[in-house]
Amino acid sequence: MKNRVLLVVSFLLVSVIAFAQTSDKKADLTLEGKVAYKWKSQTIDFGEIKQNVPKMVEFEITNTGAAPIIINNAIASCGCTNVDFPKEPLKPGQTAKIKTTYNAAAIGSFNKRVTVYMNATPEPQVLEIKGVVKQ
Repeated sequence: MKNRVLLVVSFLLVSVIAFAQTSDKKADLTLEGKVAYKWKSQTIDFGEIKQNVPKMVEFEITNTGAAPIIINNAIASCGCTNVDFPKEPLKPGQTAKIKTTYNAAAIGSFNKRVTVYMNATPEPQVLEIKGVVKQ
């Protein structure tokens, strides 16, 4: 009798574990292929710019998938760069712009990054601005 109870309990435990793993895999597959995006460019070279004249650029992203894209955050690599990003979900087919402004205070070459966190990918996306500030 004890063997039968142990066998039934073991069977139920294995069934629950197998069902939980199958459910997780199905949930992951439902998102696959629905969220997709394309950047117009992820690197912009300003070339030579004048000192103390802020330079603004817009990085363009298009939702090429079937589900909305949500930009959770966009963080500049330093305080010399300001970032403004859309707070509303980007619907399929829509294009949005992430505005990046470099203050151009320091003379010389610069290479600054903006890290973008969104639901379209587990990996953060890196946008880059570069150039040379002249007096």
